[in-house]
Amino acid sequence: MAQDWDGIIPGLVARKFDLIVASMAITKQRRQRVDFSDKYKETISRFVAKKGTPADVSPAASTTSSATW
Repeated sequence: MAQDWDGIIPGLVARKFDLIVASMAITKQRRQRVDFSDKYKETISRFVAKKGTPADVSPAASTTSSATW
């Protein structure tokens, strides 16, 4: 069944489907809404950037940045 990502937990709560099988991080907020099984997969995130890009590109890292995140 196709489902937009932001509708996965609301769909489960509404009993639109019985379970979710997806690589979803377990957060405190999500635990308050649904039960999780034991973790069965460790997902390691990797980010790729052009050579010379600063390692920390978060808005807090730059006082001159006017970007909106």
